[in-house]
Amino acid sequence: MFLRTVTFLAFLSSALLLTRNGVKAEDYGLDCSFPIHSTDMSCGDLLGDRKAFYENYVDGCRKYYGAKGTRCDQTEVERLKMSRRQPQSMVC
Repeated sequence: MFLRTVTFLAFLSSALLLTRNGVKAEDYGLDCSFPIHSTDMSCGDLLGDRKAFYENYVDGCRKYYGAKGTRCDQTEVERLKMSRRQPQSMVC
């Protein structure tokens, strides 16, 4: 119970801090810092150019694995699909 309360208060204080600094909570979403459900990453420049960071990350994977680099793209597609499927599969 204590951990839940602390987690909730941390979330609440971070949301209030974002709002006070001129950034509304709705400006920052799920796929802003790193793709979780989609590679759209349409959150503006709140955290800098995260899309370029992500593209550089995947490109580094492709270069590292050379001829097998297409597996990096396949793995990313499957990771994103799993992230979209997982919440519904966790419901009792």
